[in-house]
This record gives sequence, structure tokens and C-alpha cells, in this order.
Amino acid sequence: MGLRGKIPILAGAAILLAGFLALFFFVRPPEEDLLVAAARRHAETLGPVRDVQLHGTMADILLDPDGRCIFAEFARRDGRWAFVKDVGREFVDQMRTPEKEREVLGRLGKRLSDQLRVSVTLREGLTVEIQVSRDERGILGQYYIGFAFPKSGEQEPQRGRYIENYRYENGGWSLEGLGRLILSVPKK
Repeated sequence: MGLRGKIPILAGAAILLAGFLALFFFVRPPEEDLLVAAARRHAETLGPVRDVQLHGTMADILLDPDGRCIFAEFARRDGRWAFVKDVGREFVDQMRTPEKEREVLGRLGKRLSDQLRVSVTLREGLTVEIQVSRDERGILGQYYIGFAFPKSGEQEPQRGRYIENYRYENGGWSLEGLGRLILSVPKK
């Protein structure tokens, strides 16, 4: 059998190979569908799921019945989408470390001292609240401190609130600008 006899066999093999490759590429679900499936599988381990929304490689997983949102980051591992970390939990854990709390309180103390031109010691009424949400620019972490200056004599304490915003970008959290200081007017 000469080259002329092998041409139909080679052509048939090329057509079969092209058919298998086309089948592989056209039958395989899109990457976004694979990522949604991975996010749903992970979400099922957390409890009942109300909704899953993708934002790049991040999945916002809204849980039932409380409406709590998990910000789950995924990455390609061994050809599959795999859960990497809960970005919101990472923020809360990072902000609750003693070092980070001291750092934030240091910035708050400096802002109060600079604004009031007095030395300030925060002792009573100190409350901390940490929130993570999504806005038009991405994932936002907020650290709130409610505080009160100690009473002096018959005067009511000066109360206020300090808020720092953090943005999640490129795999980490960074402080956005200066914190916002809100002082209430003491009652007389």
C-alpha cells in the first residue's frame, strides 16, 4: 500500500481526532459554571444556601435562614476550582489580634489628641464591631470603635465613634485612607 492508499486512512484519523477535540471543548462546561458548582459544593458544607453570586474568583454565598454572607475565594488547583479561604473570616480574625487592636487604638488616640489638643485615655464605654460587606468597588471590611471619655465630676462623658475602612485586593487587606472620627455633643 503506497502513500495514495494511506491518505484516506490518515484523513479519517484526522477527522476523528478533530471530532474528539471539538467534543471535548464544546461539551465541557464553561469555567464560570465549574466555579459556581465548586462554590455550591463548598456552600453546602456551611448549611442551607439562599444564593451564590460570582465576582471573579470570589463567591458571595448567602446562607439561609439568617442571611449571613460568606465571601469565599477560589483558585484553580489540579485542574479544578478549589476553596482557598473565607475572606470575611480572615478579616475578623486579623482585626481581633491584640497587635491590630493596639494599632487601631493608637491611631484613634492620636486623632483624638490632635483634634481636642489634650491627652486622651479611653477607658469606659469601649465597644468594637467588625463588619464585612461588598460595595461597588469590591469587598470592604469595617472596624468600628464606640468610646466614651471618662467622666470628670458632674459632667457626662464625651462619646464618639471611630471607623476604619479596609479593602480586600490582591489577596490581602489594606487600610483605606484615614479613619473617620465622629464625636457626639455632650449633654449639659
